[in-house]
Amino acid sequence: MYPTKEEFEDLLRSRSLDRIVDDYLLTGIPFSFADRPDVYQRMIGELAKGLDVPKQDICVVGSARIGFSLSPPDFGAPFNEYSDIDVVVVSPTWFDSSWMDMLMNRRAPWSKLKPATKTSVIKHREKYYIYNGWIYPDSVAETLEFGQRWLTTFNGLSRIPHLSSLPIGGRLYRTWDHVRVYHSRGLRKILEGMASPSEATGAHS
Repeated sequence: MYPTKEEFEDLLRSRSLDRIVDDYLLTGIPFSFADRPDVYQRMIGELAKGLDVPKQDICVVGSARIGFSLSPPDFGAPFNEYSDIDVVVVSPTWFDSSWMDMLMNRRAPWSKLKPATKTSVIKHREKYYIYNGWIYPDSVAETLEFGQRWLTTFNGLSRIPHLSSLPIGGRLYRTWDHVRVYHSRGLRKILEGMASPSEATGAHS
């Protein structure tokens, strides 16, 4: 259920990236909750209730999902008690309203925003976060209609036993297709960085 780094490398070489994303990164009980699936289900339930999003549109991804980092620079680094738990929330309604909030500065005038919030809004624009279909609500909550709701909901997870000391953060995506594209691109970078057996042999010959 949870492949090793070496088994995952074999999967990258032999299967389509989209299939790997669906079968291993978005499905089932995450590695970090393997021994306490009830806590995972409670966490998803609390997020769904707090954000008014269906349970099936929320899941854990990344190292907490599979057991090791899928960030290309840190690929294979084991998940541990200090690792972040990354949550995906999919909601076209919240995404579109948040996009317009930032686009029109309708929640707060630009001049009234904190410097850190301004920097994050600029990153969302210039680094194409929004173009790629996702937002970091934590970093721009001041500009969003539901920003405080997002923060309150995630902060409230600390009341759940076993979650109180864990760093839990989330991204808001417009659709599941945007989630798949993001993670498929990350897997492709890992695959491109992997030396094939013949290349590895040639490097030592």
